[in-house]
Amino acid sequence: TTRLIGAIIMVHGDQRGLVMPPKVAPIQVVIVPIFKTDEEETKILEKVQQIEKELIGAGIRVRVDKDDQKTPGAKFFHWEVRGVPIRIEIGPKDFANDSVVCVNRAEHDKEKKKTVVKCDELAAHIPLMLNTIHKQLFERATKFRQDNWFQVDDINDFGDALEKEGGFYQAGWCGSGECEERFKKHKATIRCMLEDNTHAQCCVCKKDSTRDISIAKAY
Repeated sequence: TTRLIGAIIMVHGDQRGLVMPPKVAPIQVVIVPIFKTDEEETKILEKVQQIEKELIGAGIRVRVDKDDQKTPGAKFFHWEVRGVPIRIEIGPKDFANDSVVCVNRAEHDKEKKKTVVKCDELAAHIPLMLNTIHKQLFERATKFRQDNWFQVDDINDFGDALEKEGGFYQAGWCGSGECEERFKKHKATIRCMLEDNTHAQCCVCKKDSTRDISIAKAY
């Protein structure tokens, strides 16, 4: 579990914190009711209860934030840092229009980030939105890997870049512990044994390679 969360933080995160992939997120949707008066509270919480029930019925993992000690802004921040994929906001104006505001945690474009959705369309809209977020994160992670994956042959040529700039370095390895120790001098370790065998020689000793490996910094 610790390794999984660590991998998610490294790949799916931004300046605001974690971004959880919908399929593994313990909470896929958080609902934040917004009100000022007791009358607004009664009406909005009743509507929220209805929305929660419908989303759970659609197989969505939902949490309602009823904390009356925090401002809406503090609640938004709380759930953004934890990476909940979708936030649903519903205030007096939304209630009057029988709609809510859905916020995509993975979206960086402010104009695309928020979507107004009618309440009776939520149960159908949220699963589609979760699929969109999953696709966004997958494409972003794939591009990150492609942009930071390098084919290398000699530790003397890529060792300094590995240590200073990071990235993933695919190279040949003879299988010896002595050569593996060399990577540690650059604060790196073997991260994966690859099925590829595209590099004929070990990147350290130049003996025949037994298999390709992925080398990266150990944080």
